[in-house]
Amino acid sequence: IPADRFTEMLRRSPSLNAYVGDLVALRMRVLEILDLVLREPILRTLGVDDLDAMIQSGRMVRKKAGERVVSNGELSAEVYLLVRGEVAIYVPEGDAGRRSRVATRGPGLLFGHVALMMDLPRTADVEARTDVELLEVRGSAFMELLSRNPPMQRRLYQQMANLHIDLEAVQARRSGTRVLQVWSRDRGVGTTTLAFAI
Repeated sequence: IPADRFTEMLRRSPSLNAYVGDLVALRMRVLEILDLVLREPILRTLGVDDLDAMIQSGRMVRKKAGERVVSNGELSAEVYLLVRGEVAIYVPEGDAGRRSRVATRGPGLLFGHVALMMDLPRTADVEARTDVELLEVRGSAFMELLSRNPPMQRRLYQQMANLHIDLEAVQARRSGTRVLQVWSRDRGVGTTTLAFAI
């Protein structure tokens, strides 16, 4: 497409203009995002191709201070890497809708992967304490990366084994049997299926 025609297309289509702007912004910030990815122990095991695939499958999301990034109880499949700003993490406390802040985190925080991997609703609220920028990665793209990287799988499942997930609270939001299947395309890495009633 000639440059002048493409410029005209961008001018006429705000959504296309925003999409192209996000792609350009993401490309311009690859080094900053790579630095953050390498700070996260779980993501350090990714090779160059997988790191690039993760960044390319993502999109930059901006939230203003006070806005919620994810909500306790919601079903969604995105995984987030906090690029800029600070978020607060809140968990429910009792039945009266109260919650308590359990952590405040800055750039480099990876979150959303536990709900995705266990096919559970979100177990916490994550809110922007300051204006934030996040790399939002589609769940399917994250799971594809995970399937190609057994060391990353091990680290994530070790991390999940140490988490306290209030299954009774989850049960109140969603019922049925959940099946978690861990698999790999790599030879010599077996398949494990964990089933539990929630």
